[in-house]
Amino acid sequence: MKYRVTTRGWVVFSAIGILLIILLSSLFGGSPVVDNGDLEDPITTINEETSDVEEEVSETDLETELENNEADDEPVEETTEDVSQEETDFEEIVEEINLDKKSEILFDKNVSEISDEYYPVLDEWIDILTDQENLMVAIEGHINGYPYYEDGDFGLSLAQARADVIKEYLIEHGVSEVLIKTINMGSTIQVDVSDDIENHYLNRRAIIYFIEKP
Repeated sequence: MKYRVTTRGWVVFSAIGILLIILLSSLFGGSPVVDNGDLEDPITTINEETSDVEEEVSETDLETELENNEADDEPVEETTEDVSQEETDFEEIVEEINLDKKSEILFDKNVSEISDEYYPVLDEWIDILTDQENLMVAIEGHINGYPYYEDGDFGLSLAQARADVIKEYLIEHGVSEVLIKTINMGSTIQVDVSDDIENHYLNRRAIIYFIEKP
């Protein structure tokens, strides 16, 4: 039996072939070719930008470190010199001054006036205490309390007055007030408690001595 292909058959056959070609092209066709000539490598670009940032940060850190070093060097040296100088000054004062120095100023009965003979003693203390801040003194005021001389409220006021009059004299001659502490001892400490009234003048006194500065 012989078959004859008609024109309509060729058309159908051709259409089927075209559809198969399109289907196969969509399934197995290659990816479109992309021209990379105009595109930069993103990894290279990122690396270059990171390198530039690192260089800028490195230069900034170096400049900051140099500035900090320059700013810190001078104050440290000055502070060291100041502390060293203060220690040296205090050591020289301690070497030149007897910190166990103590002076007694005696008073007449019932008075707080300083006798002329004691001004040279006070002037020695003024020479030591003027223009320095490392030493401090205490001034104790005392009265005679045996058996009844200068006792009572009057005696306490008198003991304070004896300490105060010495403090005022030191301040008037240039000693800083903050370096002087007065203490009212009243009749709590008696040098002489004998029956010899003539020796009771030893109890009417003020005492000056060095104390530790707070």
